[in-house]
Amino acid sequence: MYQPGFCGRIVSVSDNYMLHQGTNLPQIKLDRSSERRHLTVLFSDLSDSTALAESVDNEHFQGFLEQVFQCFERIIPRHGGIISQIRGDGVFAMFGFDSREDEGRRATEAALDLHEAIKNLTLVTRYPGFTCPTMHSGIHSGLVLAMEGDQLLGRYVLVGAAASLASR
Repeated sequence: MYQPGFCGRIVSVSDNYMLHQGTNLPQIKLDRSSERRHLTVLFSDLSDSTALAESVDNEHFQGFLEQVFQCFERIIPRHGGIISQIRGDGVFAMFGFDSREDEGRRATEAALDLHEAIKNLTLVTRYPGFTCPTMHSGIHSGLVLAMEGDQLLGRYVLVGAAASLASR
């Protein structure tokens, strides 16, 4: 674990990572295959999903989420994106892995299409004032470390400011 005050010394972060602070570059060993890439990251999830989930039976909400996931799986690849992971009621997707230069536009178009598709899904709720489901999205471009994922982490793990900023 990182501890302040260890400047210039090697500190064991885990068996797989070594962090060296000081004038030299960090020495990092990764078990997973990884690659630094300039990517555009899209994060989208349902707005007010907790209140929405409380207003319907669990089975109905799960059926609704399945429709949401189908929208993710249909729309994102259509715009050239790759789904990194689906968590809860949200999705992380990356654009630009294919080295095109219009990844920002494609991510934006995917987000707009997701918002429209989700708005057109139907869900009968006891939620006062509920008219239709909505989403919110964040998009950011930058250098990320894309690592191979697994069943728990998702298809890819995206590490970096672009991924963090997109999810805010």
